[in-house]
Amino acid sequence: MPDVIFVVPDQPYRALVQAVHEQAASLMIGPYTYSVHVDSRKDAGVRKSAHEFARLNRYRGSEQEQFAIALFDHHGSGCNDLPELCEDSVETNLRKVTFGDNVACICVEPEIEQLVFCDLSRLAQCLGTDTQTMLCLKALAEQDNPEDLGQQFRFIQRKREQQGLPPRSLPIFIKSVDLLGWLADRSFAKLINTLRAWFPPK
Repeated sequence: MPDVIFVVPDQPYRALVQAVHEQAASLMIGPYTYSVHVDSRKDAGVRKSAHEFARLNRYRGSEQEQFAIALFDHHGSGCNDLPELCEDSVETNLRKVTFGDNVACICVEPEIEQLVFCDLSRLAQCLGTDTQTMLCLKALAEQDNPEDLGQQFRFIQRKREQQGLPPRSLPIFIKSVDLLGWLADRSFAKLINTLRAWFPPK
């Protein structure tokens, strides 16, 4: 049975879970097994019902400890509180389905695209060097403080499609990058520190 049950809203989060597992050694996390459930109701579904899925998939009658983690975007989750308060609420519900303290909720502010694209260099790395993309990135670089880079990613994707260029895959990009550089982000650091506490490196 899996050590950790992850409940996530979409394929980019599934890719993040997979990438963390594949890079566990470099992130100083010990070995663990996992399963992933993608909630078709997206971020709001995970926030409201992660505990229900975890309860249904918990292995009863086993001596092996089991853990549960819910991940979702703050934007789109329907939670108007601070991300930390959203996390507290979900974790409380997870504890009630007998995972005890073996639970965590990661609420990414504002969304996973902003975590992935924290700067223009990472955005460029994902999107490539075609003319349309380079023009958009050049315009962004000339701004003193580029707005929401997750939103810019989607904007450039639409521009690429208008030019007949194939969209770039966010899940594939997530699985291809070194995640150590993401530890400055609060939500990602919480995810990694939680897994380190549960599964110390051998």
